[in-house]
Amino acid sequence: MRFCFKFPNNDLRIAMGTSEKPIESRVDSLESALAFLQHDLEAQNETILLQTKQIARLEGSIQKLASELEAIKIGKDEKSDPLDEKPPH
Repeated sequence: MRFCFKFPNNDLRIAMGTSEKPIESRVDSLESALAFLQHDLEAQNETILLQTKQIARLEGSIQKLASELEAIKIGKDEKSDPLDEKPPH
């Protein structure tokens, strides 16, 4: 069985059936490549999960800091009444 694919440069190539390697060797190569890809995918998934947790913690910290900053602003605004200020002497 042969599979033909048309490549972007209009060069027709035979994907299977004309290789010099025996089919068992080609299957072994594909299985090896698949194992590496699966390992990489698992590592990427773990990284994404860790980064998602870190982003959630950072967002919580940002919200806390924003609340504290708002409280400081409100406290400053209340003290800005000229009647509450001490005279210069």
